[in-house]
Amino acid sequence: MRPSLYVRGMLGLGDNLHQRALVRAWLETHRVWLETPWPCVYHDMRGPDLRLLPPRTRLRTQLANVAREQLSYSPGRPPVGTIRQRIWYTHEGIRTAGSFLGAMAAESDLVVAPEDIRMPIPSDWTDCARQWLARYRPDRPLLLYRPLVERTEWAGCHARNPDPDAYVRLLNRIRDRFFVVSVADLVPGVEWAVTPDIGADVTCHRGELSFELLAALATMASLVWCSPGFMLVLAQAVGAPLVGVFGGHESARLYHHRWSNNHFIEPARPCECFSKEHGCDKRIDLPVAERRLEEFVNGLTCRPPIAA
Repeated sequence: MRPSLYVRGMLGLGDNLHQRALVRAWLETHRVWLETPWPCVYHDMRGPDLRLLPPRTRLRTQLANVAREQLSYSPGRPPVGTIRQRIWYTHEGIRTAGSFLGAMAAESDLVVAPEDIRMPIPSDWTDCARQWLARYRPDRPLLLYRPLVERTEWAGCHARNPDPDAYVRLLNRIRDRFFVVSVADLVPGVEWAVTPDIGADVTCHRGELSFELLAALATMASLVWCSPGFMLVLAQAVGAPLVGVFGGHESARLYHHRWSNNHFIEPARPCECFSKEHGCDKRIDLPVAERRLEEFVNGLTCRPPIAA
């Protein structure tokens, strides 16, 4: 009988996608009980050796998903005497390890590879995504777009976000080549967009897309456009072509796994201060960034539009 391990996971969606690598490693030697607000992220791992428990949290999006997926949680509790483990990382650990994933693994005395975060997409998720997208009769390859947001639950958004004008200017360089779906979960006074309206072909800014639908759309997308956050890690987890635009707080190297379909745009002076008040220099050399963006996009093999 494998020993049991009670894991207190992190709450962020991006962190949970990274956690897949750790859970995968622990499952080689343990029966794992994992606290998570995102059971869907572990859809391919659930079973007798991985049981999921709801976390204690007041975070808005996490609470909503816990309620949505309440039937995915396991009954009961871990056996008495179960070893306890917390997934965590520190800012210094991130700098030292060179990535969020590496810092997370080091804190838990594990060795993992970036490929270990990869997440397969079930056919029923893909079928739902195709049906959803076909309603809009897209006439160009799909681009999933994440507007820059700020929210009251975390003060770091402003520091982390790239300059909104530069973010949109770069997108507009290629925007007309794609069918753009803009994705957010906005609530007035709680979470709001700080980028101007880009005139997306489809706007889903009220949390209309479930994780399952969003993940499946990402696998169908010719490009995912975002800043650091869960969308960036999701694109990496499903292998979607990605443009990540950076501001302050952290640098692109912390997400760089040398995957050819990842293209990062960052300021001339990247910063890894992890501070909410530093006032990082977010200025991007736009002519250079635009030229390199064109080279990257021209090298993509775009998926055809979804048939109506």
